[in-house]
Amino acid sequence: MKKVVAVCFIGLFIELFISDVYAYNYEEVMTSFQGVTAKSNGDENMGNPDELKYPYQCVDYVKRYYKFRNAGLHLDLYQPTISARNYYVKYDDPSFRFIKESGLLRFSNGGEVAPEPGDILVYDDPSGSYGHAAIITNRTANSLETIEQNWSLDGRFTLPLSVSSGRYNVICNRTDKNGSFYNVLGWLGLRVGMFQDGWHNESFSLSSGRSQAFVKAYNEMGGQEKMGVPADNNGGGIFVHRWGDEQNNYVIIQDYKDSVYGSDTRCALIYNEDQDFAWLMQGGFIKKEV
Repeated sequence: MKKVVAVCFIGLFIELFISDVYAYNYEEVMTSFQGVTAKSNGDENMGNPDELKYPYQCVDYVKRYYKFRNAGLHLDLYQPTISARNYYVKYDDPSFRFIKESGLLRFSNGGEVAPEPGDILVYDDPSGSYGHAAIITNRTANSLETIEQNWSLDGRFTLPLSVSSGRYNVICNRTDKNGSFYNVLGWLGLRVGMFQDGWHNESFSLSSGRSQAFVKAYNEMGGQEKMGVPADNNGGGIFVHRWGDEQNNYVIIQDYKDSVYGSDTRCALIYNEDQDFAWLMQGGFIKKEV
């Protein structure tokens, strides 16, 4: 690690001073979050897209973070995204289905779902070419703290956060080395008990469209380590959804994969409307036509 020496011209005098900003050598660890280190590309640490020459790209950190965070699970984010912005803009594209199938849910900037630590924050650039991705490390009342590679000199960056009328807006106030302003598209993250925005009208105890009955059951059954991550096991999606037949016989369910419960690593949580709690179902339904 080396300190940056800044030169300040004041009239005819030249003042040398040592800045508090540090530059890191190639492959040097800048910082870490939950045991996953962010490394530097050296003097070209800010926004160089050449993956062969500068391998510590922003998406490299995202992939490594989810690999180590979910040890033993199968969040398949190691397939090529081509560009960081594709985590968000290609979420529904069949060619990038591994993003949705990982169990990550997508939320728009300015929406009603708050960003949380561990989420992937996705930026877009003015040309719509590469974008940028970071991992959220902390949220305060008015800021969002992140860890990243291939942009900031120390691997950390904090953005202003505005919360108004239940909506969360991350304000992007940064530019790349060419002076181009970026904007934040949104974030992706794992959410247990999350309803897809707009359709639900159940009388659950909700927080940002999230059923606390599902969250409680998920945690009691061992959390992510044993329950796995949200998945689409029956064609109903990875959110909490109704699953039933044409006669309006249904259950309210959220599916999970990579679980220790069930012979095929799939399980689900079912909501009991009468008793207001969720319970574990191992395996899956067999839908028989009569």
